[in-house]
Amino acid sequence: MKLQDFKRCLSTLTPSGTYLLWGDETFLIDAIIARLKDLMFGTGEGRTTNCVVLYAADCRASDVAAAASTHPFFGEKSLVVVHNIQDFPRGDFDVIKEYLSEQTPAAVLVLTGTPPPRYPKPPPPAIPKGKARVIEVSSPPDWEFEKWVTSLLSRNKKRISPGAMENLRDNVGSNVTTLAMEIEKLICLAGDAEQISESHTEALLGRSRTQGRFDLADAVASGDRTKALTVFADLWREGLSTPNMSSNKWMTILVGAVRSQLERIWRAKEMLDEGCPRQKLGKELRVPDRYLDGFIKTVNRFRVADLRRSLSLMFSAELRARSEKLDDRTVAELLLVALCRRSAARRRRGPP
Repeated sequence: MKLQDFKRCLSTLTPSGTYLLWGDETFLIDAIIARLKDLMFGTGEGRTTNCVVLYAADCRASDVAAAASTHPFFGEKSLVVVHNIQDFPRGDFDVIKEYLSEQTPAAVLVLTGTPPPRYPKPPPPAIPKGKARVIEVSSPPDWEFEKWVTSLLSRNKKRISPGAMENLRDNVGSNVTTLAMEIEKLICLAGDAEQISESHTEALLGRSRTQGRFDLADAVASGDRTKALTVFADLWREGLSTPNMSSNKWMTILVGAVRSQLERIWRAKEMLDEGCPRQKLGKELRVPDRYLDGFIKTVNRFRVADLRRSLSLMFSAELRARSEKLDDRTVAELLLVALCRRSAARRRRGPP
Protein backbone atom coordinates (compact mmCIF):
# COMPACT_ATOMS: atom_id res chain seq x y z
CA MET A 1 0.00 0.00 0.00
CA LYS A 2 1.46 3.32 -1.01
CA LEU A 3 1.87 5.95 1.70
CA GLN A 4 -0.32 8.43 -0.18
CA ASP A 5 -3.06 5.80 -0.58
CA PHE A 6 -2.88 4.98 3.13
CA LYS A 7 -3.21 8.64 4.13
CA ARG A 8 -6.13 9.04 1.72
CA CYS A 9 -7.73 5.94 3.20
CA LEU A 10 -7.53 7.34 6.76
CA SER A 11 -8.96 10.69 5.68
CA THR A 12 -11.98 9.12 3.97
CA LEU A 13 -13.06 6.71 6.72
CA THR A 14 -16.59 7.19 8.04
CA PRO A 15 -18.10 5.78 11.27
CA SER A 16 -20.70 3.66 9.50
CA GLY A 17 -21.16 0.49 7.48
CA THR A 18 -18.77 -2.42 7.09
CA TYR A 19 -15.06 -2.58 6.26
CA LEU A 20 -13.05 -5.53 4.99
CA LEU A 21 -9.32 -5.07 5.63
CA TRP A 22 -7.50 -7.71 3.59
CA GLY A 23 -3.75 -8.23 3.88
CA ASP A 24 -0.85 -9.05 6.21
CA GLU A 25 0.08 -5.52 7.31
CA THR A 26 -1.24 -5.53 10.88
CA PHE A 27 0.28 -2.09 11.53
CA LEU A 28 -1.96 -0.58 8.84
CA ILE A 29 -4.97 -2.56 10.05
CA ASP A 30 -4.44 -1.33 13.62
CA ALA A 31 -4.07 2.25 12.39
CA ILE A 32 -7.36 2.07 10.46
CA ILE A 33 -9.20 0.61 13.45
CA ALA A 34 -7.69 3.28 15.74
CA ARG A 35 -8.89 5.99 13.34
CA LEU A 36 -12.42 4.56 13.37
CA LYS A 37 -12.34 4.62 17.18
CA ASP A 38 -11.30 8.27 17.07
CA LEU A 39 -14.21 9.09 14.76
CA MET A 40 -16.74 7.13 16.81
CA PHE A 41 -15.67 7.70 20.40
CA GLY A 42 -12.96 10.35 20.52
CA THR A 43 -11.06 9.82 23.76
CA GLY A 44 -14.15 8.69 25.67
CA GLU A 45 -14.91 5.42 27.45
CA GLY A 46 -16.67 4.09 24.36
CA ARG A 47 -13.28 3.04 23.01
CA THR A 48 -13.46 0.24 25.57
CA THR A 49 -17.10 -0.23 26.52
CA ASN A 50 -18.52 -0.08 22.99
CA CYS A 51 -15.83 -2.03 21.21
CA VAL A 52 -16.19 -5.80 20.65
CA VAL A 53 -13.22 -7.80 19.38
CA LEU A 54 -13.75 -11.35 18.07
CA TYR A 55 -11.50 -13.93 16.42
CA ALA A 56 -12.90 -16.19 13.72
CA ALA A 57 -11.14 -19.25 15.17
CA ASP A 58 -12.94 -18.77 18.51
CA CYS A 59 -16.47 -17.83 17.42
CA ARG A 60 -19.17 -18.54 14.88
CA ALA A 61 -20.36 -16.24 12.15
CA SER A 62 -23.73 -16.06 13.90
CA ASP A 63 -21.94 -14.52 16.92
CA VAL A 64 -20.63 -11.78 14.66
CA ALA A 65 -24.07 -11.05 13.25
CA ALA A 66 -25.55 -10.96 16.75
CA ALA A 67 -22.87 -8.59 18.08
CA ALA A 68 -23.27 -6.23 15.13
CA SER A 69 -27.07 -6.19 15.49
CA THR A 70 -27.09 -5.44 19.22
CA HIS A 71 -27.37 -1.82 20.35
CA PRO A 72 -24.74 -0.84 22.95
CA PHE A 73 -25.74 -0.02 26.53
CA PHE A 74 -24.07 3.39 26.28
CA GLY A 75 -23.87 5.54 23.19
CA GLU A 76 -25.42 5.14 19.78
CA LYS A 77 -23.08 2.70 18.10
CA SER A 78 -20.62 -0.06 18.78
CA LEU A 79 -17.51 -1.09 16.89
CA VAL A 80 -17.32 -4.82 16.15
CA VAL A 81 -13.93 -6.08 14.95
CA VAL A 82 -13.53 -9.63 13.67
CA HIS A 83 -9.97 -10.78 13.04
CA ASN A 84 -8.76 -13.54 10.70
CA ILE A 85 -11.98 -14.20 8.81
CA GLN A 86 -10.09 -16.72 6.68
CA ASP A 87 -10.43 -19.06 9.69
CA PHE A 88 -14.22 -19.25 9.32
CA PRO A 89 -15.52 -22.49 7.79
CA ARG A 90 -16.54 -21.93 4.18
CA GLY A 91 -20.27 -22.00 4.87
CA ASP A 92 -20.06 -19.69 7.89
CA PHE A 93 -19.14 -16.66 5.82
CA ASP A 94 -22.53 -16.90 4.11
CA VAL A 95 -24.10 -15.93 7.45
CA ILE A 96 -22.09 -12.71 7.45
CA LYS A 97 -23.17 -12.04 3.86
CA GLU A 98 -26.78 -12.38 4.99
CA TYR A 99 -26.16 -9.83 7.75
CA LEU A 100 -24.58 -7.45 5.22
CA SER A 101 -27.68 -7.59 3.03
CA GLU A 102 -29.73 -6.08 5.88
CA GLN A 103 -27.09 -4.58 8.18
CA THR A 104 -28.34 -2.29 10.92
CA PRO A 105 -26.91 1.11 11.93
CA ALA A 106 -26.24 -0.25 15.42
CA ALA A 107 -22.58 -0.99 14.71
CA VAL A 108 -19.62 -0.45 12.47
CA LEU A 109 -18.34 -3.88 11.46
CA VAL A 110 -14.66 -4.38 10.65
CA LEU A 111 -13.56 -7.70 9.15
CA THR A 112 -9.85 -8.43 8.85
CA GLY A 113 -8.22 -11.29 6.97
CA THR A 114 -4.79 -12.46 5.84
CA PRO A 115 -4.37 -14.23 2.49
CA PRO A 116 -2.55 -17.59 2.67
CA PRO A 117 1.17 -17.41 1.78
CA ARG A 118 1.03 -18.62 -1.80
CA TYR A 119 1.73 -17.11 -5.19
CA PRO A 120 -0.16 -15.37 -6.61
CA LYS A 121 -1.99 -14.06 -3.56
CA PRO A 122 -5.71 -14.87 -3.60
CA PRO A 123 -8.18 -11.98 -3.72
CA PRO A 124 -10.34 -11.04 -0.71
CA PRO A 125 -13.61 -12.94 -0.12
CA ALA A 126 -16.44 -11.99 -2.42
CA ILE A 127 -18.86 -9.58 -0.77
CA PRO A 128 -22.13 -8.30 -2.34
CA LYS A 129 -21.40 -5.09 -4.23
CA GLY A 130 -21.91 -1.95 -2.20
CA LYS A 131 -22.25 -3.80 1.12
CA ALA A 132 -18.72 -3.21 2.43
CA ARG A 133 -15.66 -1.10 1.72
CA VAL A 134 -12.77 -3.40 0.82
CA ILE A 135 -9.28 -2.09 1.67
CA GLU A 136 -6.25 -4.15 0.70
CA VAL A 137 -3.49 -3.58 3.26
CA SER A 138 -0.45 -5.13 1.61
CA SER A 139 3.20 -4.16 1.97
CA PRO A 140 4.19 -1.09 -0.05
CA PRO A 141 6.32 -1.36 -3.20
CA ASP A 142 10.07 -1.26 -2.55
CA TRP A 143 10.43 2.18 -4.09
CA GLU A 144 8.11 3.58 -1.38
CA PHE A 145 10.42 2.37 1.40
CA GLU A 146 12.11 5.70 2.11
CA LYS A 147 8.77 7.55 2.19
CA TRP A 148 7.46 5.19 4.84
CA VAL A 149 10.63 5.40 6.95
CA THR A 150 10.62 9.20 6.79
CA SER A 151 6.93 9.32 7.72
CA LEU A 152 7.30 6.93 10.66
CA LEU A 153 10.31 8.87 12.00
CA SER A 154 8.78 12.31 11.50
CA ARG A 155 6.11 11.57 14.08
CA ASN A 156 8.93 11.61 16.64
CA LYS A 157 10.84 14.47 14.94
CA LYS A 158 13.69 12.21 13.92
CA ARG A 159 15.76 12.04 10.72
CA ILE A 160 17.87 9.20 9.35
CA SER A 161 21.26 9.13 7.62
CA PRO A 162 21.64 7.54 4.14
CA GLY A 163 23.79 4.71 5.55
CA ALA A 164 21.24 3.95 8.27
CA MET A 165 18.44 4.02 5.68
CA GLU A 166 20.32 1.48 3.56
CA ASN A 167 21.00 -0.78 6.55
CA LEU A 168 17.34 -0.61 7.54
CA ARG A 169 16.25 -1.45 4.01
CA ASP A 170 18.55 -4.47 3.79
CA ASN A 171 17.85 -5.88 7.25
CA VAL A 172 14.14 -5.19 7.62
CA GLY A 173 12.57 -4.81 4.17
CA SER A 174 9.38 -2.98 3.22
CA ASN A 175 6.91 -4.75 5.51
CA VAL A 176 5.50 -1.74 7.39
CA THR A 177 4.52 -3.76 10.47
CA THR A 178 8.06 -5.01 11.02
CA LEU A 179 9.51 -1.65 9.97
CA ALA A 180 7.42 0.25 12.52
CA MET A 181 8.56 -2.04 15.35
CA GLU A 182 12.24 -1.64 14.43
CA ILE A 183 11.92 2.13 14.06
CA GLU A 184 10.33 2.34 17.51
CA LYS A 185 13.38 0.53 18.91
CA LEU A 186 15.74 2.80 16.98
CA ILE A 187 14.03 5.91 18.38
CA CYS A 188 14.53 4.62 21.92
CA LEU A 189 18.15 3.71 21.13
CA ALA A 190 18.89 7.14 19.63
CA GLY A 191 17.59 8.96 22.71
CA ASP A 192 17.99 12.73 22.34
CA ALA A 193 19.86 12.48 19.03
CA GLU A 194 17.88 14.09 16.21
CA GLN A 195 19.26 11.72 13.57
CA ILE A 196 19.27 7.93 13.40
CA SER A 197 22.82 7.05 12.37
CA GLU A 198 24.39 3.95 10.87
CA SER A 199 25.86 3.10 14.28
CA HIS A 200 22.32 2.96 15.70
CA THR A 201 21.03 0.56 13.02
CA GLU A 202 24.11 -1.66 13.28
CA ALA A 203 23.82 -1.77 17.08
CA LEU A 204 20.18 -2.84 16.80
CA LEU A 205 20.15 -4.96 13.65
CA GLY A 206 23.68 -6.36 13.53
CA ARG A 207 25.73 -6.77 10.37
CA SER A 208 24.10 -5.13 7.41
CA ARG A 209 22.78 -7.38 4.70
CA THR A 210 24.30 -4.83 2.35
CA GLN A 211 27.59 -6.70 2.80
CA GLY A 212 25.89 -9.97 1.88
CA ARG A 213 24.40 -8.40 -1.22
CA PHE A 214 27.79 -7.10 -2.39
CA ASP A 215 29.41 -10.46 -1.59
CA LEU A 216 26.70 -12.23 -3.59
CA ALA A 217 27.21 -9.97 -6.62
CA ASP A 218 30.99 -10.43 -6.38
CA ALA A 219 30.60 -14.23 -6.28
CA VAL A 220 28.34 -14.13 -9.34
CA ALA A 221 30.81 -11.87 -11.16
CA SER A 222 33.69 -14.24 -10.46
CA GLY A 223 31.67 -17.38 -11.27
CA ASP A 224 32.26 -18.76 -7.75
CA ARG A 225 29.24 -21.03 -7.23
CA THR A 226 30.42 -22.23 -3.80
CA LYS A 227 30.75 -18.69 -2.45
CA ALA A 228 27.48 -17.58 -4.03
CA LEU A 229 25.50 -20.45 -2.51
CA THR A 230 27.23 -20.03 0.90
CA VAL A 231 26.44 -16.31 1.05
CA PHE A 232 22.91 -17.02 -0.15
CA ALA A 233 22.39 -19.67 2.58
CA ASP A 234 23.39 -17.14 5.26
CA LEU A 235 21.07 -14.49 3.83
CA TRP A 236 18.26 -17.04 3.53
CA ARG A 237 18.46 -17.97 7.22
CA GLU A 238 18.66 -14.34 8.31
CA GLY A 239 15.71 -13.33 6.15
CA LEU A 240 13.37 -16.08 7.34
CA SER A 241 14.11 -15.09 10.95
CA THR A 242 12.40 -11.74 10.24
CA PRO A 243 8.80 -11.62 11.59
CA ASN A 244 6.07 -11.99 8.94
CA MET A 245 8.60 -12.93 6.26
CA SER A 246 7.47 -15.80 4.02
CA SER A 247 9.89 -17.87 1.94
CA ASN A 248 8.23 -16.65 -1.27
CA LYS A 249 8.58 -13.00 -0.31
CA TRP A 250 12.20 -13.42 0.83
CA MET A 251 13.09 -15.29 -2.35
CA THR A 252 11.59 -12.41 -4.34
CA ILE A 253 13.57 -9.88 -2.28
CA LEU A 254 16.87 -11.74 -2.73
CA VAL A 255 16.43 -12.30 -6.46
CA GLY A 256 15.39 -8.66 -6.79
CA ALA A 257 18.51 -7.61 -4.86
CA VAL A 258 20.77 -9.56 -7.25
CA ARG A 259 18.97 -8.08 -10.26
CA SER A 260 19.19 -4.59 -8.77
CA GLN A 261 22.90 -5.06 -8.10
CA LEU A 262 23.55 -6.16 -11.68
CA GLU A 263 21.67 -3.09 -12.94
CA ARG A 264 23.71 -0.92 -10.55
CA ILE A 265 26.93 -2.44 -11.90
CA TRP A 266 25.78 -1.72 -15.46
CA ARG A 267 25.09 1.92 -14.58
CA ALA A 268 28.46 2.16 -12.79
CA LYS A 269 30.28 0.95 -15.92
CA GLU A 270 28.57 3.67 -17.96
CA MET A 271 29.45 6.33 -15.36
CA LEU A 272 33.10 5.24 -15.18
CA ASP A 273 33.34 5.28 -18.99
CA GLU A 274 32.03 8.87 -18.88
CA GLY A 275 34.80 9.81 -16.43
CA CYS A 276 32.62 10.11 -13.34
CA PRO A 277 34.69 10.49 -10.10
CA ARG A 278 34.52 7.47 -7.81
CA GLN A 279 33.04 9.34 -4.85
CA LYS A 280 30.31 10.87 -6.99
CA LEU A 281 29.56 7.42 -8.41
CA GLY A 282 29.26 5.97 -4.90
CA LYS A 283 26.92 8.76 -3.81
CA GLU A 284 24.62 8.58 -6.85
CA LEU A 285 24.42 4.77 -6.79
CA ARG A 286 24.13 4.65 -2.97
CA VAL A 287 27.22 2.54 -2.45
CA PRO A 288 28.50 3.07 1.13
CA ASP A 289 32.13 4.26 1.27
CA ARG A 290 33.38 1.08 2.94
CA TYR A 291 32.06 -1.03 0.04
CA LEU A 292 33.16 1.27 -2.79
CA ASP A 293 36.59 -0.27 -3.55
CA GLY A 294 35.18 -3.80 -3.70
CA PHE A 295 32.24 -2.59 -5.78
CA ILE A 296 34.55 -0.96 -8.36
CA LYS A 297 36.55 -4.22 -8.62
CA THR A 298 33.33 -6.13 -9.26
CA VAL A 299 32.27 -3.58 -11.90
CA ASN A 300 35.54 -4.03 -13.74
CA ARG A 301 34.96 -7.79 -13.98
CA PHE A 302 31.87 -7.36 -16.15
CA ARG A 303 31.32 -6.47 -19.79
CA VAL A 304 28.10 -4.65 -20.67
CA ALA A 305 27.19 -7.52 -23.00
CA ASP A 306 27.63 -9.97 -20.11
CA LEU A 307 25.38 -7.88 -17.88
CA ARG A 308 22.71 -7.76 -20.58
CA ARG A 309 22.84 -11.56 -21.02
CA SER A 310 22.85 -12.17 -17.26
CA LEU A 311 19.72 -10.04 -16.73
CA SER A 312 18.00 -11.82 -19.61
CA LEU A 313 19.06 -15.16 -18.15
CA MET A 314 17.59 -14.26 -14.76
CA PHE A 315 14.23 -13.51 -16.33
CA SER A 316 14.02 -16.68 -18.42
CA ALA A 317 15.41 -18.94 -15.68
CA GLU A 318 12.97 -17.55 -13.12
CA LEU A 319 10.03 -18.21 -15.44
CA ARG A 320 11.24 -21.75 -16.16
CA ALA A 321 11.79 -22.52 -12.47
CA ARG A 322 8.33 -21.25 -11.57
CA SER A 323 6.70 -23.27 -14.33
CA GLU A 324 8.31 -26.40 -12.86
CA LYS A 325 6.74 -25.52 -9.47
CA LEU A 326 9.96 -25.73 -7.50
CA ASP A 327 10.19 -24.50 -3.93
CA ASP A 328 11.25 -20.89 -3.37
CA ARG A 329 14.79 -21.56 -2.19
CA THR A 330 15.53 -23.91 -5.07
CA VAL A 331 14.31 -21.27 -7.56
CA ALA A 332 16.79 -18.73 -6.18
CA GLU A 333 19.66 -21.24 -6.00
CA LEU A 334 19.15 -22.36 -9.61
CA LEU A 335 19.24 -18.72 -10.73
CA LEU A 336 22.55 -18.17 -8.91
CA VAL A 337 24.10 -21.34 -10.32
CA ALA A 338 23.07 -20.33 -13.85
CA LEU A 339 24.55 -16.85 -13.41
CA CYS A 340 27.80 -18.24 -11.98
CA ARG A 341 28.09 -20.75 -14.82
CA ARG A 342 27.84 -17.93 -17.38
CA SER A 343 30.40 -15.83 -15.50
CA ALA A 344 32.79 -18.76 -15.26
CA ALA A 345 32.47 -19.36 -19.01
CA ARG A 346 33.21 -15.69 -19.64
CA ARG A 347 36.33 -15.80 -17.44
CA ARG A 348 37.61 -18.82 -19.41
CA ARG A 349 37.33 -16.74 -22.59
CA GLY A 350 39.67 -14.16 -21.09
CA PRO A 351 39.50 -10.76 -19.33
CA PRO A 352 37.24 -8.02 -20.67
